[in-house]
Amino acid sequence: MNIYFPIAEINANIYFIAGIGMIAGFLSNIFGIGGGFIATPFLIAIGVPPYIATACATQQIIGSSLMGVLTKLKPISLDCKLAIIMAVFGIMGSYVGVIIVQKLKTIGQVDILISLSYVIVMTATAFSILLRFALNGKKKKHTKQSFVETLPWQVDFPHSGKKISIIFLGFLGFLVGILTGIMGIGGGFIVVPIMTYTIGIKKNVIIGTSLLQIFIITLFVTAMNIFKTESLDLLLGIDLIVGGVLGSFIGNVVGRFIKFEHINFLLALLILLVSLFFVVDLVKTPGKEDMFTLEAVNQN
Repeated sequence: MNIYFPIAEINANIYFIAGIGMIAGFLSNIFGIGGGFIATPFLIAIGVPPYIATACATQQIIGSSLMGVLTKLKPISLDCKLAIIMAVFGIMGSYVGVIIVQKLKTIGQVDILISLSYVIVMTATAFSILLRFALNGKKKKHTKQSFVETLPWQVDFPHSGKKISIIFLGFLGFLVGILTGIMGIGGGFIVVPIMTYTIGIKKNVIIGTSLLQIFIITLFVTAMNIFKTESLDLLLGIDLIVGGVLGSFIGNVVGRFIKFEHINFLLALLILLVSLFFVVDLVKTPGKEDMFTLEAVNQN
């Protein structure tokens, strides 16, 4: 059943759009991510402009992350204090990110920014995860104190069983917020590996915590996209949310049978695939519909 999405300016099958949301939601619950970096390439591939695709992907993240948080509430597997502190800084960063997108949109450079951001951020993240994965395979225990543990203004998080510097949380939260505003991602693919490898927070805590932080930030970004940038196709976003909620529920069931070490490795491979998509999108030859010509007008 096809339907016209007015803001995105595409005619697409609603079940296919819901399927995109379902895939993103499924991976969201397994990896503790928002799933926006999965939905965005799919939407761009079917003809949605990148800046609208990122806005709609952010809306999809709300449904997926909320469902993910609810499925983690039963075993009390989230640290609300940690999530809220990161979300506060994330909201600040996301405001900056949305403003950057809005400014570049007016001069026609927003699409290249989104593509380059995906390539740089995701490639760097994927290789850092694979590197840490390889190092952990050789050396299981780390006795040396990390740089993060030496930072001042340490805050105690009893549920996570860790003390973390507010400086580190502020920097990480602000960075994730900017990327959410620009790329339409939740930032979980950055937060989860950093918190597990650098801080040492356990899988059952960090996945739920990451999803709660993502939910709060994306609520703010979605509101900005509606009232400030007017780049959100609500109809398309709702379709994504419906699929995302169902996919997140399925992901919660499947995720119980996957080892956390394997999750990080699979996440890195998935991130590399998405990065490759944007590399191809950047270097491909424009189609006829993207070409234009300039003609001199003879005024008599």
